[in-house]
Amino acid sequence: HGAVLKVLLLTILQEWCIADWDKFGVIPNVGITELVFNQHWESKRLNEVPQGAPEPAGFVLNG
Repeated sequence: HGAVLKVLLLTILQEWCIADWDKFGVIPNVGITELVFNQHWESKRLNEVPQGAPEPAGFVLNG
């Protein structure tokens, strides 16, 4: 489901485009994204991982 979320976010957020796929990074399973609509979609929080959330083995966030 991470790829679907990534396509959605890269499509609706004005500061990103599909060409930013690699720069956007991974969508963590426990990542929190907060979107607000104010004439266009804006992200208030983007892929934030809560402190203390476990990471799957072999997974490196922003690495």
